Amino acid sequence: MNEIAVGAAIVAVTNPLVVVRRKMQADRSNEFSSSVDCATNLVQTEGFLSLYRGAPLSIVMNSLTAIVANRIYNILTEDDSFFSKMFQSSK
Repeated sequence: MNEIAVGAAIVAVTNPLVVVRRKMQADRSNEFSSSVDCATNLVQTEGFLSLYRGAPLSIVMNSLTAIVANRIYNILTEDDSFFSKMFQSSK
């Protein structure tokens, strides 16, 4: 369950940056002078939620990534796993 929260937090912070970057890359007429100008224009013309376009899919993708990474970490750090024995410091 924590993985879903991690995925949502990542998207909450990064999705507006991704949307602005994509909008600026698609802008062939050089309408925007900066990323701040682009973000301001997006919010004024399309609304604040336009900065979170595509967010649900991003949350799912980031959550799945966090779940897999967490599971791999748990497998590699189990006390009786091959990897923990292999990298255990000799005493």
